[in-house]
Amino acid sequence: WNSFHSIPSLYQGIQLHFTEDSIFHNSTFFTNYTNPHHLWPKETVLGKYGFFFRHIWLEFQLDHFLVERNLIHPDHYYSKISEGLHSLESKLPSWMVNRIQNWLSIPYLLQFKSKTSVNIAIQKTAQLIGLTVTQNDLDLLPELTELYPTIWED
Repeated sequence: WNSFHSIPSLYQGIQLHFTEDSIFHNSTFFTNYTNPHHLWPKETVLGKYGFFFRHIWLEFQLDHFLVERNLIHPDHYYSKISEGLHSLESKLPSWMVNRIQNWLSIPYLLQFKSKTSVNIAIQKTAQLIGLTVTQNDLDLLPELTELYPTIWED
């Protein structure tokens, strides 16, 4: 990513993303809800296979929460990224343009409007690394609002 110094706005955006991601991943909220000891039934794949799945689960749950309550607007989000890609396309390497176009072709945030979609995303993520998350596993998992009842107020 450091090779994008020639496109200051892209480089600054990447740096901002990394900074904000680091703040989130080091927050008490993130630590508390990816902790395996008190929230995650050991009989679930998410309980057995550690931090990776708890991290994915939490981020998918947050995406669902934000989309469901119209706190983020996926259509606008993807539209802005598409506009940005169009304006930078001639300055980016073709491999990056292709990856962004592929990513835009599967607008994941639009799928997080329902709890079922979040569960399917968790199952597909598990399949990518050769694991199976069953409906029973998913039924044992807490809702984000059960874990953090004041999330709406906070």
